[in-house]
This record gives sequence, C-alpha cells and structure tokens, in this order.
Amino acid sequence: MLALYLAAVYFIAMNKMKRGLTIPDELEALQELSGLTALLFHAFPMVAAERVLPYFRLHDLEVDAGLAAHMLRHGVRAYLKQIDLFLVDEEESFLADLSNSGIAGVYRNQWGFKVLRSKDGGIPPSGDSERRRAFMCQQISLFPFQQRPNAVLLWEFLDKDYTEFDLKLALPTGVNPDGTVEVKFIVQVPWLLPIEESDATVDSPSEIAVQRKAPSNKYGGGVPSQIDLR
Repeated sequence: MLALYLAAVYFIAMNKMKRGLTIPDELEALQELSGLTALLFHAFPMVAAERVLPYFRLHDLEVDAGLAAHMLRHGVRAYLKQIDLFLVDEEESFLADLSNSGIAGVYRNQWGFKVLRSKDGGIPPSGDSERRRAFMCQQISLFPFQQRPNAVLLWEFLDKDYTEFDLKLALPTGVNPDGTVEVKFIVQVPWLLPIEESDATVDSPSEIAVQRKAPSNKYGGGVPSQIDLR
C-alpha cells in the first residue's frame, strides 16, 4: 500500500505545472512565435523538395515515411543552425544538442520549444522519457531565464508528394498515465512566410542553395545564402 501511495504522489508531482509561468492565449502565442514558425514553413517544404524526394527518386524507391522524417529533421536542423537567430554568439535563442536529429531549443529568451511530427493531429505520447514528460508538464525549462512555457510545434505533410505542409502550435500541460499528453490548446499556425520562395538548386547531395533575404518579421533572423546539410 505504501508503494502505491508513493507512486501516486510521484505521479501527481511529475504532472503538476511549475509555478510562476505566464501562460498566454492562442493568439499571443502565435504572435510571439511567428518568426520561428515562418522559418519552419520555409525549411520543411524546401528540404523535402530539394533533398528528401530526390534521394528516393535517385534510388528508384518508394518514399519511406520513417526515413523521410529523419532526413527532414536533419535538414531542417542544419538549416536552423545556420540562421543568424541561432548562431552560437546569439544569446537569446539557441538549439539544444539532441540525438537522432531532434529539434528543440529556446526562442528569444522566452519560449522553450520542441519540433515534433504530429501524431493523429496531436502531440506524440511521451513514452518512458522522464525528461520529455517533465517538458510536457512544464516542470523543466531549457534556459534558466525562460519567461514563457514550453511549446510544441507539430509538423506533418498531408500528401504523399510532400507538397502540402501543415504546422500546429500546442501548449502542453501534463501527461496522463498512458503517456498521452494533455494540452491547453492546439491551434493551426497560419501561413506566415516572410521569406520569398527561391528557385533552389541542388549543387550536390549535401548542399541546398537559397537566396538571401532577411524576413520582414522582427523575430525572423537572417536567412543563410547556402545551407550545408553534411
């Protein structure tokens, strides 16, 4: 009985939100994260068109969703790492060093974020990772002076040709015993793309060339003139 009681206390503690967080509404969250979402709107379709699909066509293979997702994460992470916003000397925003091409970080000294592939329109279950569970329960911050809660950006392509890109913003609040994640809201991110599409060309399998154009959105950061995906 004591073991069950302690387990229940531990579960409640692990699923209680950290105090002192300022929880925004959907509109405020979308506005504050609009620069980051604009970069993702640009990066995912670009990497799909210029790196992922050509790989499968070159080898005359059917697109494998798992491998494609890994290639997309790797390419988008490489893209973000070369954005002015996420350079090492930039103190306000940074990307966390994650395995398996994971994408997470802190945005503008305010938001902790993870970029995850959508699962049935929502956040994938937290699994056995206590750190991911704590992130979803708003118990840990990725930066000591983080002012906003942790957010999850959920991406997916809605068609097999990887042309219809969908992005949602979710604010997690807890984790259920089965691992499913509770949220305050999941909201569709509008198409906020301050970066003009370019006629990107692939010089080699490891490079993508794009035109350099600074986004008009003040949170956007500079766009690299060349993205090295090696």
